[in-house]
Amino acid sequence: MEQKYNFNINSQNDETIIRMGQAAEPFNYPGTIYKALSTEAFEILIKWRQTKHTVVGYHDSGFTAILDDSLIDMKRDMVLYRFENSLQMKEWKDVLQQALSQKTLIDFIKCRRDSIPEIPNSEVLLYNLQNFKFVQNIEADYSRTDNNNYTFAFKSKDGEGTVDIPQQFTANIEIIKESGFLQDMDIELEIRRPKNADEKPSFILSCPKLGRYEEMAKDHEYDKLKELLNTQTDVLLVNASF
Repeated sequence: MEQKYNFNINSQNDETIIRMGQAAEPFNYPGTIYKALSTEAFEILIKWRQTKHTVVGYHDSGFTAILDDSLIDMKRDMVLYRFENSLQMKEWKDVLQQALSQKTLIDFIKCRRDSIPEIPNSEVLLYNLQNFKFVQNIEADYSRTDNNNYTFAFKSKDGEGTVDIPQQFTANIEIIKESGFLQDMDIELEIRRPKNADEKPSFILSCPKLGRYEEMAKDHEYDKLKELLNTQTDVLLVNASF
């Protein structure tokens, strides 16, 4: 098929080059995604790159910001922050609902941080667990009392005695990494008695209110973000995911 082209060329050079064919695609800006690792870092990135068209959404898994929502035909710059469990919370989740031996439970409690303290009166709990481990295969029995303890009676060649193991204790735990928000979480302790002489008792740690504690941790981050962005009148903050 013959095509005719009419050119009107004004050139000050001695040579003019005309290339035929499809032109290359124009440069498309892919957009930049900034990934924050804390609520404070998210807020700093917003203040650094915000425009009067910045939109911030908070949702169940974290925060998302579109830095310029007026852009329609090209990729937007965005800031993302996704909630992540702290190392402390990951350690607790590794043992929750697991059958633990006395040694495993004792070692876990020994590794808890003392500076907070993570488990108040952990020395008493450790002492009773260690003494229970010492007498478990001699002659022992236990009962539940009204003061939320398991009371173990034992006999040995040195005499008789009792130890109390709490059915519930409190742990101070930071759920969301870098949040700095410590929560007093109720941890329940269940003791499974051995079924025969060859077995050893096991311990089960559980946290029935864990879902509620996680929601409280997220609400704390939402409130903190609102406070940090309170002076930024150009930022639209909405409960949305995008």
